[in-house]
Amino acid sequence: MLRFADEHSVVAQRPLRILHVVGEMNRGGIETWLMHMLRAIDRNQFTMDFAVESEQQAEYDEEVLDLGAQLNRIGSRLSPGYAARFCRLIRQSGPYDIVHGHLNHYNGYIMRLARWSGVPARISHSHTDTTARERAAGWKRRLGIRLLRKWITRYSSQGLAASVPAAISMFGTQWAERNLCRIMHCGVDLSPFGQTYDRVRTRAELGIPDNAWVIGHVGRMVEVKNHRLIIDTFANLRSQAENAYLLLVGDGPLMGDLTQQARELNVSDRVVFAGSRSDVPRILCAAVDTFVFPSKLEGLGIALIEAQAAGLPCLVSDVVPDEADVIPDLITRLSVHQSWAPALLRTRDFDRRQKQCLDRLLQTDFSIQEGIAALQRTYEQAVFGTSRTGRKACIEAIK
Repeated sequence: MLRFADEHSVVAQRPLRILHVVGEMNRGGIETWLMHMLRAIDRNQFTMDFAVESEQQAEYDEEVLDLGAQLNRIGSRLSPGYAARFCRLIRQSGPYDIVHGHLNHYNGYIMRLARWSGVPARISHSHTDTTARERAAGWKRRLGIRLLRKWITRYSSQGLAASVPAAISMFGTQWAERNLCRIMHCGVDLSPFGQTYDRVRTRAELGIPDNAWVIGHVGRMVEVKNHRLIIDTFANLRSQAENAYLLLVGDGPLMGDLTQQARELNVSDRVVFAGSRSDVPRILCAAVDTFVFPSKLEGLGIALIEAQAAGLPCLVSDVVPDEADVIPDLITRLSVHQSWAPALLRTRDFDRRQKQCLDRLLQTDFSIQEGIAALQRTYEQAVFGTSRTGRKACIEAIK
């Protein structure tokens, strides 16, 4: 008991310090979840800082700093000197109790550096299922991933995954039997979905008539989100739904290509590129009638959870983990290789019951209250162990 108290007495009486390692803090799924956690976490018990690769200003950077967190730019993990910069950050800004990695298989590298730097708790977090992409990769990349997986297993003190497919992707098919990780669904702040929004005004701001049937999508404009299928599908159904509009919320490297695709298919007058938005709940509740989510790969999909909170009928690709089907009545699953237009047309007269859907979601572990409680328990267990009741037991031992 005395040794236990000596080892943890200082840590138990101050906030735990966590360093999150991410690519950048733009409005992606991982980053949005981290911001939900940063806003809601008990700062008397936990402090969260960030190490990012990007040298460019990102959309959440200012809010991260406003909330009292440090934002450290350490460059690309593939650039010379990354290891030295990372270890210097730990040395100069630490001590950190936990390094929490969000870089997919590169978590193995981060966990190794964190171990070398003396960080006692190291968490590898899998947010997506990259299995199909890895199968299609060349032998050099597959060999590299195999090494990174070994480092994840060797240097991580704990593993987390957003879904079962995400767990398998990073930790292998025996992740549960070997106790390599556990599933933790991402908590979402659902309170904005309980507000009342002006439908006419919201649509007018977007240049959409009030009587339009609006097909919507929220997601970064990258290949895996499959925006090309969305625009192709919309072009195919235009003749059968003259009042249809397509609303795409998000930004990314494919924005120019997708704008050109809409022009070539002669639907640019009905496709609204809304860009990155901070008012996604308002857009989903007041502007969208049907939600489409044809991802080629996905860890879970926070945007899909939010669409269900808005009570929207959702057309979803069959590679999205079925753990995201919180309200099955809203979900239609399709292959990305089949036509989506007929299923979309069947949603035009959907009887939307948003309040009932929101109430059901609030009772799940996707709520912000459950999500923040699960994350805080994870952090305390990572530092203080699972054989006791965490921080409280340490303080009692000190007394």
